Amino acid sequence: MAARILIADDSASVRGVIREFLKDLEEVEVCGEAVDGLDAIEQAKKLKPDLVMMDLRMPLKDGIRATAEKA
Repeated sequence: MAARILIADDSASVRGVIREFLKDLEEVEVCGEAVDGLDAIEQAKKLKPDLVMMDLRMPLKDGIRATAEKA
């Protein structure tokens, strides 16, 4: 079973590069993307990913605060 990954980054190009890098790996599935820390919290609650690739510097709520809130 593939690990489900949520990509959280405020840069669409960075999210695209990560998604492109992961797309051919059989053991992972990108289940969603978030554009800021608040969106990352909402998406994680909704999608329940196995792993979140979180940018530390994002608007509205940085990655460290968003990770702490999710925990």
